[in-house]
Amino acid sequence: MTYIWTDNRWYYLAVVLDLFGRKVIGWALSNSPDSELTMQALMMVYESRGKPKDVIFHSDQGMYYTSRKFRQRLWRY
Repeated sequence: MTYIWTDNRWYYLAVVLDLFGRKVIGWALSNSPDSELTMQALMMVYESRGKPKDVIFHSDQGMYYTSRKFRQRLWRY
């Protein structure tokens, strides 16, 4: 999660990187930092990569990535 100050307010950016290719493969931007934001970034990756199976998702274990909603979505994918 990255915090960006612009237009006199904070915006929050969640980015998913492909560690092998070292490229951004998904992202989401919001005016509130929550698990919905991280799930949007995850959904972008999941859909754009053809709903892959048996992949590893590594995070910094911050509260947005350890929330019940996010973990359930990750498990479902």
